[in-house]
Amino acid sequence: MFSGKPMILALYPIKTHNQMKKVIFTTILSSLLLIYFTVSATNENPPKNAVNINFQGKVIDNQTGESLAGVVIEVNGTDVKVYSDLEGNYTINGLKSGKYTIFVNYISYRKESREIEVKENENKNINILLVPVKN
Repeated sequence: MFSGKPMILALYPIKTHNQMKKVIFTTILSSLLLIYFTVSATNENPPKNAVNINFQGKVIDNQTGESLAGVVIEVNGTDVKVYSDLEGNYTINGLKSGKYTIFVNYISYRKESREIEVKENENKNINILLVPVKN
């Protein structure tokens, strides 16, 4: 029968009201941090004086051919920093025409940099192969 107390599934038994508050607070805080970092990872603010120049690509493990998720791609000289999605895809929007260096960084892989040139009304596809660091 129903005892009138809510049933909560937890990894450890919650015995006091204060423990319940801590669990709820921690859950809410973790959720808000996850939302914040997910939103801040998108490239919503293109550089000043930018035009509609885009480039995208995929980040792939050089040895296995698998897509890499969560890879950091930064455009040197700008505030642009994006992350590859679950399929290894990334997109960078709103750059000015010119030459840039992109830096690619992922845990347990060799850092990569690449010189690129983008022009107005041009979309580039730049795939990046990362080499695992040998231990």
